[in-house]
Amino acid sequence: TELPASITVLQPALRVEPAEVDFGYIDRAQPETATVTIANDGTGELAWNAQADVQWLEFTPRSGACEAGQSSLLTLTAYGLALESGVEAAQGMLIITSDGGRAKVPLRIGLATPRLEVDTSFLDLGTSVNFADVSGSFRIFNRGLGLLRGSIRASETWLVVDRASFECPTGRSIEVHVATDMEEYPADTPSGKGLVHIESNGGFGEVEVRVRATLAPYVVVVAGEA
Repeated sequence: TELPASITVLQPALRVEPAEVDFGYIDRAQPETATVTIANDGTGELAWNAQADVQWLEFTPRSGACEAGQSSLLTLTAYGLALESGVEAAQGMLIITSDGGRAKVPLRIGLATPRLEVDTSFLDLGTSVNFADVSGSFRIFNRGLGLLRGSIRASETWLVVDRASFECPTGRSIEVHVATDMEEYPADTPSGKGLVHIESNGGFGEVEVRVRATLAPYVVVVAGEA
């Protein structure tokens, strides 16, 4: 008598994605995170553990197990503060060892060096007639590497900017709109001056804003009777 039989060989297979992790240019004081997927494309349980050869990287979890067809997520955190003084870029290696193979994931990190540039230091909003609000704008550029982050504030209550903070990627610019709140403007002041202060991780800037105020008579034309 012959009986059908089958044998399943339990053989886990490691797959790691992505093949490399580039954290890009990060702020020294702002940690950056990334994720790595550890998958089991084989059969049977895949036990794994991870290690790295650099001090600027933390990751969790450090070990785990995946059933067939399942995956685990590894969270990586890069710290610019952990780089040695004077070092602007670094490389490393994340190594995954498992029952189904071994994988190496290259790591890269660079310190951001954003540089603030403002397209003008003087902005004339023109003349406000009968205390009507007037407006204008200027642009902020990031001429360095890495994300430019900053804050904006006005020196006068009658001076209004359309944002209190900003983020600007490498090589990009943003427009800042400036307007007046003439309800706050001193009524007996024919010309006013204020400052827009810009503080960022790539430097400081200042824009002088001027406005003039004038009163004009209202002319009402009344049509006569025919």
